[in-house]
Amino acid sequence: MTERKTYFSIAERYLSSAQNELANANPYLEVVAFKFYHSYECLASSLTLFFNRKVPKSHPKKLNTFLALAKKEPRPLNIHNVAYLNMLFENQRNKYLYPEIESTGNIKAPQNQIDQTKINNIRTQVEGIHRNLRPII
Repeated sequence: MTERKTYFSIAERYLSSAQNELANANPYLEVVAFKFYHSYECLASSLTLFFNRKVPKSHPKKLNTFLALAKKEPRPLNIHNVAYLNMLFENQRNKYLYPEIESTGNIKAPQNQIDQTKINNIRTQVEGIHRNLRPII
């Protein structure tokens, strides 16, 4: 399997796992959100490799490269969704993993960073990007 297809396979596995957890009413939405993020990041890596580019190591660079290359992809990728998810995940990724110390000194746990409405929105957008990339990867 090529590196591009390997990344795409990882994206599909994490997407499927996140979908299954939601179908089984997993109360750990921050875990599901991180799985959607990881699926999205692997989709970004697979498109980067499709364009014969090296996959950046840093998370922000991966996502920014994805946005730049998605604009060049002739098949319909919703650039607004890509830009939105990049912004959301850059801001939220670590919050799904680690406690956040607020300016007031309060600790906000990862499970308090996301709700059902947000996870449904993320799911819809990641699934759409997956659907659009599937034919070319």
